[in-house]
Amino acid sequence: MGAVLFYMKDNEIILNEKAKKQLQKLYGIGFLLFLVYAINESFSKFFLITFSGYTGLSGENLEILIGKAGGAAFGAVPFMAIAAYVWFSDFRKYLKNPDESLKLRLRKKIENINFSFIYFYVLSLFLFEFFYWLRFDAAGLSFWKTMFPAVLFSFIVQLGFILPYVDSTLYRIDDLMLQLYDKNELYLPRMGKTVPFFYKLMALVISCAVLPFIMLFLALKADVPLAKYSGDINSAVLFFIMFLFTGLTSIFHGLQKPLDILAEKMKRASNGDYEARTRVYFNDEIGKIKAGFNFMLEGLKEREYLYSTFGKYLSIEIARELVKKGKVNLGGDEIKSAVMFCDIRNFTGISEKMSPRDLVAFLNDYFSYITPPVIENRGIVSKFMGDGIMCVFSPTLGCENYADAAVNCSIAMREALKKFNSLKKYPFDVAFGIGLHAGTLVAGNVGTPSRLEYTFIGDTVNVAARIEGKTKDFACDVIASRDFLNAVIEKTFRERFVFLADTGLKGKTSTVSLFKML
Repeated sequence: MGAVLFYMKDNEIILNEKAKKQLQKLYGIGFLLFLVYAINESFSKFFLITFSGYTGLSGENLEILIGKAGGAAFGAVPFMAIAAYVWFSDFRKYLKNPDESLKLRLRKKIENINFSFIYFYVLSLFLFEFFYWLRFDAAGLSFWKTMFPAVLFSFIVQLGFILPYVDSTLYRIDDLMLQLYDKNELYLPRMGKTVPFFYKLMALVISCAVLPFIMLFLALKADVPLAKYSGDINSAVLFFIMFLFTGLTSIFHGLQKPLDILAEKMKRASNGDYEARTRVYFNDEIGKIKAGFNFMLEGLKEREYLYSTFGKYLSIEIARELVKKGKVNLGGDEIKSAVMFCDIRNFTGISEKMSPRDLVAFLNDYFSYITPPVIENRGIVSKFMGDGIMCVFSPTLGCENYADAAVNCSIAMREALKKFNSLKKYPFDVAFGIGLHAGTLVAGNVGTPSRLEYTFIGDTVNVAARIEGKTKDFACDVIASRDFLNAVIEKTFRERFVFLADTGLKGKTSTVSLFKML
């Protein structure tokens, strides 16, 4: 965050030295108002000299107009001084006493500063015209054909310089912006009007590069004796160079530097850092891009939250599948899967010995041991059903060798249950039964568009549930069907199973071959 810009003393905000320097930088913009006299004098002379051959000005008449160009603009200086004093009055007050009530006024002025200075200069154009007109008494010379075009030319050049000069100052008061805006406000779009960057750049190039060459070309073509007025021309060219340098500085601080920072933030965001927001200071194109980037991060953060929330109740794979599809399919999709049902043995006897609160705590503790192997083997926990769980392993949900993953998961769940019992947290050991079956089932959203549940249904699910029930009858913990073993790829996994029996299952007309895991 950098150095602290202010601190509280007896409920009063006190600015430190760094904050004061940041605030005082804005006074540099006020100096721009006082450049009017020098700029207008130099550029008006440059214009008059260049077009002297085209307007018929020469000799004494040209000397008279050049002399008037050197003094007529002075009449607008008092106005500029008053305008600067009034406009910066709130900044001076805030520097002496950083009252909260002044913040909004300062923010509004900064947000609209470009148009404020454009307004000042448009008004100054009319003042220049007025004072030129008052001083214009050269016989036989038309004010509108000579002096007014010179003033207008000067105004256009100044306008091309004003905007980059203001921007180059504003882009370096970021510490002050931290004082004027709350932390969260800095990441939101700014208000206020701004001049598009294209027009700023175009005005700068035309004023500092195009116009000078055109003027010199026209002067040479009209055989104007430039050497005679080398001092005035050199002065104008010096201003052009200074303006161009200031414009380049503005481009660096206002475009290149923010884009470099934004590129770094985007790199962090691509690596999963959704807190890599960037501060928005102004309402220009860069500010809008930054605000859009921040909104994008909020969207990514919200989506990641949905992923994690789904994962708590269903699984991260289901969440990704739903987001990837981008729509809800009430009809469901047929997918090839292995289904596992796992249930605690003698749960009724266990539950009778515990209060409801203790029973929930026990189940949460138990599930914290036996569900991690499911996630580790890229399976999903579809449902918690009292003391039991239903798990699904499917290529559609990110588990390619789904049957092998279910076998490996069963082995890991055995080890997890041994560890759970070895801790002796409860005055009894827990045993479970696991039923495994593979086939095609329907995965989709069941319900209505206003209330849905993503679930798995079909004969494969029913058979897996019935097989899990047979673990009680055959007194073993893991039983699988022949269809499940046919889907197992790893030979060592198949060899862990031995034939148990051909038995009937509720709802099935034919017998099912069952195998127990050693």
